[in-house]
Amino acid sequence: MDAVVFPMNLPVAPRALALPAAGSLSMLQSAFATALLAVSLLGCPRHTGPDTTLPLVTTDNRAAEDEVRAAREAADAGRSAEAVERYEAYLARYPDDALRPVAQLGLGRLRLAEGQPSVALPLFEQVARHPDPAVAERGRFYVGVTRHFLGDHAAAVAILEPLRGRTVDPEETTLLLRTLAASALATNDVERAIVTLDALLAEPASDADRAEADARLREALSAPLPPEVATRLYETLPHTGVAWPVLARAQMRAAFAAGDLPRVRVLAGALTRAGETLEPDLASMAMRAERTGTADPRVIGALLPLSGRGQEAGQAALRGMALAAGSPPTGPLTANDFQIIHRDIGDDPAAAVAAVDELVTLHRVVAIVGPIGGEAATLAAARAEALGVPMITLSPAGGIEARGRNIFRILPSPLEEVRALLRTTLSASVRRVVVLHAAHGYGHAVRDAVRSEAGALGGEVVGAVEYAPGTTAFGDAMRATAALRPDVVVIGDGASAVTLIAPSLAAVGLISVGPGQTVPNGRRAIRVLLPSLAFDAGLARSTGRYLQGAQAARPFDASGPLSATAEQFRDAFTTRYGQPPSMLAAYAFDAVSMIQGRVEAGSATRESLASALAGLQDSTTAGASQGFSAERGPNHAATIVRLDGASWVRTAP
Repeated sequence: MDAVVFPMNLPVAPRALALPAAGSLSMLQSAFATALLAVSLLGCPRHTGPDTTLPLVTTDNRAAEDEVRAAREAADAGRSAEAVERYEAYLARYPDDALRPVAQLGLGRLRLAEGQPSVALPLFEQVARHPDPAVAERGRFYVGVTRHFLGDHAAAVAILEPLRGRTVDPEETTLLLRTLAASALATNDVERAIVTLDALLAEPASDADRAEADARLREALSAPLPPEVATRLYETLPHTGVAWPVLARAQMRAAFAAGDLPRVRVLAGALTRAGETLEPDLASMAMRAERTGTADPRVIGALLPLSGRGQEAGQAALRGMALAAGSPPTGPLTANDFQIIHRDIGDDPAAAVAAVDELVTLHRVVAIVGPIGGEAATLAAARAEALGVPMITLSPAGGIEARGRNIFRILPSPLEEVRALLRTTLSASVRRVVVLHAAHGYGHAVRDAVRSEAGALGGEVVGAVEYAPGTTAFGDAMRATAALRPDVVVIGDGASAVTLIAPSLAAVGLISVGPGQTVPNGRRAIRVLLPSLAFDAGLARSTGRYLQGAQAARPFDASGPLSATAEQFRDAFTTRYGQPPSMLAAYAFDAVSMIQGRVEAGSATRESLASALAGLQDSTTAGASQGFSAERGPNHAATIVRLDGASWVRTAP
C-alpha cells in the first residue's frame, strides 16, 4: 500500500494509516458501530436508538435484521472471519433490503482492516450513492479513508475536508482528522496538515496518539513556511491550541534575528495575552524590543575599530566624537551631557551587526556614528535601517546611504571627489583624460569614477593604465601613459606612490604645470589630479617641482588652508590631545555635532532625527561635507587645492 505512515495504537498493515488489522476491531469499527449500527437502523420503526442525528433506516424483514445484528455482534467480539461471512451472506440473500448500507459499511470496514482497500472501496462507494444524504455522507467518509489507503491522497483530501466539523462521535472525528492530516502531509500541503493536526490535538485521544500527533505537528512547524502561509496560520489558528504558540514563538525569534523589533513587541504581547510564559531567551528579546521602541536623545553610539589594523583611525574618530560631545577628559558626565557609547568592532565586519543590536536595544542610542570600513559599514547599515536608527557612516564607500532613509554618508566617495576635480579642470583645450592606477579596490574605484564622470563634464577618457600594487619602478606604465597623449592624469593610489609617479611622468615628457606656465618644446603639459587618498601635504616638499599646478581633493587637512570653523576645531583638538586632528577625527566631530544640533532643536526621536538630517545645510562643519543632501550623502565633496610653488592654495569654488 502506498500511504503515509501515521500510526495509531493498533496493529496495522505496513505503511498504512491508523486502521485495525484483521482480527481486531477498534476505532475504525467501533466508531461506526456506534454511529450507524447502534441506532434505529436495525429494528422496527419504534426503535430510535441513542443517536438521533442519523436517519431512521428500518426494515420489516426480521430475518434480515437478525442477520445484520449477528454479523455486527461477531465483529464486536473480534470474530472477524465470521462477521465477514455473515455480512456477505446477508448481501447476497437480501439485495433490496433497507439495511443493505449498514452491511456494506460493516463489511467494508472489515475488509479495510484486513488490508484490502480495493475490495472495500466499491462497498463504500455504493453507500455514498444512497438517496438519504446522511447515509451517503457516511459512505463518502469511508471512501475518503480508503482513497488514502490506496495512495490517492489528493482525492482523500477533497472528500474528507468538507466533512470536517460534521462528525459527531469523538472516535469518528479523530479518524477523520488523522486521515486528513496524513493525506495533507503526503501531498505537501503543510498548511492544511498543521491546521488539522492542531484540531486533532484538541480532541480526546490516548497519550500515545497525542504524542504522535504533537511530534508531527512540531515537525511541520519547524520547517520554513512561505511568508503568506505563516501569516495565515498565525491569524487563523486558535490561540488555545498547540500550533499557534509554537508558530508565534518561531516568528518572534525570526523577527528578532531580522531586526524587526516592532514585530517582536507585537508577538511578545500576543503570547503574553494568550497566557503563555516566555522562555528566558524570548523574554530577553521582548525586553530588548521594548527598550528599542524609545530612544535616549542624549546617547549616541559609535562603531569603531579600536583594536586591530584600523585602531589608529578608530581612536582618532573617537577623540573627535568626544570633543564634539563635550565629554570631560576625566571625571563623570553631568545630566545634560551627551554620552558616547562606543563599541570596538576590531577587524571583524560582522561584529558591527551585533554591536548595532546592543547599542539600540540595551543603550537606546538615538543615532550611531561609524563604522569606517566599507564592509562593516554595509552590514551595520542594513541592521540600523531594519531597527529604524539613524546611522552616519564614516566610510567613503558610495551607495551605502541608498540602503534606507536612516542611513547617511558624511565622507565623499571617490566618484564625488573625481567629479569635483574634473569639474575644476576640464575645458575645451584640456579634455584628454588618462587614469593611472594601482590594481586594487581604490584604484579601480577611481578608474570607474573617471569613466563615469568625464564625458558628462566635456572630457574624453583616452585610456587607463594599471600597475601592480606596491610598484616602485614605473617605466612601462609611464611609457604607456605618454603614448596616450593625455591632458589630464588622474592618479588612483596612495600618496607614497605619487612621490614616485610624479618624477616618472616628467621623465617621459609629461610635465605638470599650473595656470600660465609653459613647458619646453617636445614636452607635453598635463594636469595631475589627486583624489584625497593620493594627497599628502608633504608632497609639496618631496616632489613639488614635478607637481606644479596639480589639484587635490581635500575633505579635511589640519595643515590648512582651513575655514574659520575648521581652524577652531583643529586648535581645540590639538590643545586637548596634543596632536593635530586627522580627516576621520574631523568628520566624526561633525557627525556628532550635527546630531546634537538637531536634538537640541527638538528632534528627540530617531524618526524625527533622520528627517531633520536629510537635506541639512550646515556651513559650519569642520570637514567639507556642509551637511547632507536630500539623498543623505554629503552636500559638498571636498575642498579643491592647487600646488602653487611650495604651497597648496584653494581654487575658486
